[in-house]
Amino acid sequence: PDQAPAAAGDSVEPAKTAELADMTHLVRMLEAANREVVSVNPQDPIERAITLMLAYDFSQLAVMTGPRDLKGAISWKSIGSRLSQRNQLNH
Repeated sequence: PDQAPAAAGDSVEPAKTAELADMTHLVRMLEAANREVVSVNPQDPIERAITLMLAYDFSQLAVMTGPRDLKGAISWKSIGSRLSQRNQLNH
């Protein structure tokens, strides 16, 4: 009797462990994970954050009070929102 053609997955060999290991990507492999954190202090002027974000081409920046004390992040969106509120209050 005629046999139905094998499904595409039936003839594929299981991936070898070494091949899977080559496909694994870890955060520590990224250049950014091995650099010092560029950050601003909550007391820094917004201009400092803007300067750093432009200099490093960052869309956001860590806000820290110490090397291991993350308070949050500042972003272009948060800066724009804050500046727009200031302009609304002045008019």
